[in-house]
Amino acid sequence: MAPSRRILWMGVAVLAAALVGGHRIAATASPYKCYVSDSLYDGLVPGKVQAAGSVDCSGYGGRGSVRFTVRLQQYDAQAKKWKDVKSKSRRYRTLRAHHGLAALTPCVVAEFRASYTAELKNAAGARVSTNVQKLGPLKAHVPCIFSIGGAPTAPAL
Repeated sequence: MAPSRRILWMGVAVLAAALVGGHRIAATASPYKCYVSDSLYDGLVPGKVQAAGSVDCSGYGGRGSVRFTVRLQQYDAQAKKWKDVKSKSRRYRTLRAHHGLAALTPCVVAEFRASYTAELKNAAGARVSTNVQKLGPLKAHVPCIFSIGGAPTAPAL
């Protein structure tokens, strides 16, 4: 194989590894030892607004636990502030695994947002890192029915 082709294939291999396994690299190279993924949907579960997320602390090399919290908030237009409508929290002792958690609430015409917190503690109970992510706002419309490709439309006549 010519040297230029070998360099090209090495570049393609490095790019593919970065695209496919980038989340693992980012999790170990960042000050946050836990990788948090998040989503906020209306209608994925019909008639519900859902804040779902997962945590994976494979980037941390020691023993310990992680407390993962998903908080779903709704905007109160009259009071002009956000209020908690649903919150779920769970502690996991297995760090090298994906752990999912979701908070659901009935769909109403309103704005929603979500926050995701992963607090990693070592075996002695000392905090190692805290990763907080926020997502939103999402404007929910009734009926909450998720359709691929956008909002549902009326059938053509």
